[in-house]
Amino acid sequence: MTEAPHSGDPQPSAAATAPPQQPQKRRFGSIVLVVVGLLCGYFAVGFLGLPFLVTVFIAFHLGSNRRWIALAILVLLSPPSVAFITGVVTYTQGTATLWFMGLPGTESHIIDPETRCGLTSGGDLIGGGESLVIIPNNAAVQMMTSVFGLMKGAYDGPYPTKEEALAALNGAEPIPLEDLLKDALKIGGQEIRLDSNVGRDLALGTSMFMLVDEITAGKPVQDRTRKLYGQITAAIWRERVLILRIPAKFADEPSAMIVALDCNAGRPFAYFGQGNYFHSIPPVIWQKTRGSASEPL
Repeated sequence: MTEAPHSGDPQPSAAATAPPQQPQKRRFGSIVLVVVGLLCGYFAVGFLGLPFLVTVFIAFHLGSNRRWIALAILVLLSPPSVAFITGVVTYTQGTATLWFMGLPGTESHIIDPETRCGLTSGGDLIGGGESLVIIPNNAAVQMMTSVFGLMKGAYDGPYPTKEEALAALNGAEPIPLEDLLKDALKIGGQEIRLDSNVGRDLALGTSMFMLVDEITAGKPVQDRTRKLYGQITAAIWRERVLILRIPAKFADEPSAMIVALDCNAGRPFAYFGQGNYFHSIPPVIWQKTRGSASEPL
C-alpha cells in the first residue's frame, strides 16, 4: 500500500517537471553571427574566399564537438592545405612554379632568380581570396628549395639582370636568321646548339615571322628586306648564357626581344623587352612540355 506524501514534504515545481525547452534565442544568435561573419569575410577576402570561411566555421563546429578525425580531414582538404601540398608535389616532380596575380608581361613568365622555378599568373581578374592558395603554394616551393636545393631540371647557371644583358650585347655578333632557324649559332669561334625548334619559335614571336615563312618556303630574301627587319645579334655572358637580341619591329625602331638562354640546355630562362616590345605569352619557356618537339626535362 503506497504511502501518501506528507503535506510538509517539498513538492517539485512545474518548471522542474516540464520538458527542457530548446534555446531558440541562442540558436538564432548563432545564425546571425554566422551570416554576419560571412558578409564581413566576403568584403575582406572576396567571393573566392567564402569557401575558406565556410570551412573555418565547419572546423570550429567539429572542434567544439570533439570530432577530431573529421576535423583533420577537413583541414587536410581545405584550399590552403591543398595548395601547400601542390607546391611540395610539383617540386618533387620538377614542375613547381610560383603563383601570382596580375596581367602577364614580357618578364612575367621567366625563371625566378632565387628558387629557379617558373612563374605562373592567375590573370588580371582578381576576385579576392587568391592569397589563400598563392601564399601556401609559394611557401611550400620556397621551403623545399631552401631545404633540398634547386628542384630537378632547374637552371643552375648565372642569371643576368636586364642591364647586364643589354651591356653584354654591346659586343654582340650578327646572327643570320637561317642559322637561328637551324638551332645552330656560331659565336666567337664556337657553335651553340639550341634545343629543337627553339630558334624558329623565338623568331616567330617577333615580326621576323614574315621572313621565316619565306626562308622555310625556300624563297631568297633580298638584302634590303633583311635591313628593313633588322639584324639578329648574340653574345656570350659568363661563358654559360647566350644573350640573343631579335628585332621586333622595323630596323628604324629600337624595339627588340632580348632572350637569355642556357648554352648547355639550349633553352630560354629569361626575357627582357627593349623599346616598345611586349608579349603576354613567351614564345618558348624553360620547361619542356609533352607534345612538343622534345621530351620533358
